[in-house]
Amino acid sequence: MSQDDLVVNRSQILQSSIDQFDASQFVDVRLEIGEDQIKLILETETTLDSGEVEVKNVWIAYRERDNGCVIENHDQQEFVDRLEFFDVSVLHLEHALSTMDVLKKFSLISVEKSQDKKIPTDQDLRTNSIFLEILSRMLASRQKPLKAHIFEVHLWQEPFNNHAAIIMSYLKPQFLYSIILSTPMPGIYLNLSTFVALEQWLNGKEFRMINFLTYLELDAFFHFTTIKLGMYHGTYEKLTELKNHFLKHETPEYFELNYPESFDNYRLVKSSDMSRKREHVKYKPNGDLHSMTWYFPVGDGEELDVLVKYRPEGKMGHHFLFKRVSASVKLQMKNKKLDTGFKLLYLIPTNYQAMKRIIEKCSVVTILSIRKVCKGLRSFVDTRCFEFPNKQLSIVIDGGNCYLKIVTPDENMLLGYEKNAIGCSFWADPAIYYNSDYIQTRTITGDTPLNVCMSDLGSILKHHKAPMDLIDFNLRAIDDVVILTEIIRETLMPEEKRLKVNRVFFFGIDMKMMTRILSYLDEKVLNAIVLMYDAESRNEGEELDTGRMVKLAQWKNAKQLGVDRFAVSFPIESIGHFHKVKLCFRQITIRDLLYLKEIFMNSSVKREFDIQSRSFDAEKLNETFGYPYTVTENKVKRKKWLFKMLVIRHAVVELDYLERIEGEREITCFKFTQYKVPQEIFDNIPW
Repeated sequence: MSQDDLVVNRSQILQSSIDQFDASQFVDVRLEIGEDQIKLILETETTLDSGEVEVKNVWIAYRERDNGCVIENHDQQEFVDRLEFFDVSVLHLEHALSTMDVLKKFSLISVEKSQDKKIPTDQDLRTNSIFLEILSRMLASRQKPLKAHIFEVHLWQEPFNNHAAIIMSYLKPQFLYSIILSTPMPGIYLNLSTFVALEQWLNGKEFRMINFLTYLELDAFFHFTTIKLGMYHGTYEKLTELKNHFLKHETPEYFELNYPESFDNYRLVKSSDMSRKREHVKYKPNGDLHSMTWYFPVGDGEELDVLVKYRPEGKMGHHFLFKRVSASVKLQMKNKKLDTGFKLLYLIPTNYQAMKRIIEKCSVVTILSIRKVCKGLRSFVDTRCFEFPNKQLSIVIDGGNCYLKIVTPDENMLLGYEKNAIGCSFWADPAIYYNSDYIQTRTITGDTPLNVCMSDLGSILKHHKAPMDLIDFNLRAIDDVVILTEIIRETLMPEEKRLKVNRVFFFGIDMKMMTRILSYLDEKVLNAIVLMYDAESRNEGEELDTGRMVKLAQWKNAKQLGVDRFAVSFPIESIGHFHKVKLCFRQITIRDLLYLKEIFMNSSVKREFDIQSRSFDAEKLNETFGYPYTVTENKVKRKKWLFKMLVIRHAVVELDYLERIEGEREITCFKFTQYKVPQEIFDNIPW
């Protein structure tokens, strides 16, 4: 048996991952290429008898280690001796592909460090280049071409130009349906000349290009049914040629084009037969052109039209849309202006789809206002499924009053629910546009602020399909703990399904209530927990008991923890699984520091702990950790130690110790971090 076969056969992680999928399933195979890691992700979607879609996802990460490679998934870790992580990842991929017949999607992704950092490092380009070269050789050596319906590439420009077309050439042309090409950096030029000569290109039906621009002529895309791309330049003759292509052929369905260069709007309107076919023109309040729409009948014009829409200020410049539509769409647009007796409620029994689309276009706050108009609209909103944009929510409970803050990419709104003599006073800031006027307050009789606020919150959460980014609970003052517990549980866990949210913030002093709310969140999705103590509401000497919280699955699965304005006293082992921590202990010991040091030295995951302590005995600090790397004496005591990491080459753990006086209370600070150092520094570290 060869060494390659041993690497594959001895990996329990690989085998257990593959065993979760049936050979007949359409699997998404995704390869994420990071600066110092390759990640293999396998995913399937199965529609159950109930109509719900079940997603199954497994991943395997491959990282560099001295004299070999670390392999890990969510609960296992293995080590392969004397092989680079590039080679091991491709060997495992080759074996995984041999067990699958046809892939739903095959994706190659250059991973960005953050949304703000879009420029690759030299190490990024090196890792991409080496891995893609090895991957190309593996695909070329296969006896049969890889069968995949979708080919997706999201790479930096240099590895894209060098490898993307070569890798696509190893896919079986007859199976390839959709091609998606993208890059993290917008406005990059892409040379498609190597793609258009491939049989795979000519067999594709859908093509999308994101952030790239091309000089390729439009007719190179005429065999596709659907395209979305950016082009450096375009002429009115070419646009007319594309319009005629839609009129004469049945193949094209939807073409979306973006041009960063300017167009002469007057020439566009007057060119060819555009001026005779123009149906709709929209202008901005300042008089500038917003959009123009044309309809061109196909054949006798009774059933189909070709719609052409132009916007001079799209996201990537001048935007053109060509698509086939039913001829009735044009008629509806004409009749729309004549219908002056439009009634929103009339759409509920007569045109469900139209009503649904109207609601989906409304802001969250507008929908909450629509719910308060009447029972019919409230029932429609609460019993239908809509898709709202991702949002951040903040809920404030302050005695008998409640407040709800909603932040989305399009709005920032504060809603107030305050008690009055006959029920609840509801207000919005900024004011809500209603019935040709702006209203700021209205009264809801016979109900409490808590009930109305939680009803609105429940409506928002019910229609939010994707995990929410952030939910913030400000528990300043609680009138009735039993009632609040019951109504929050019903709101966050309808039908016993835990709320999916990435981050949760708590502000207050009732740790039992915070613990209950935390238990209502989905432990598989929750990533960050922040606890902030309300100094103004707390009684002097009152203890904040976190003992129950640290036993929750939500706590044990989260990756980030922040505790502010109070000190904790739980065991140090309660934070060992976190990747990023910032908190203050009442007391910390040398044994606790040794525990954290071992965690950091043996961790292949990047960690950062910023810890303070109100009590610490530093007498045996040097005796335990050795002579410090640096010592600074400037009204404070500061020492640093460096320790060699065991799982990452040329990487160290830094312990930064700072003892200072803050008022009358002594605070000791410890900061654990990981980073790489040059070879000469690494060799001189004794520990």
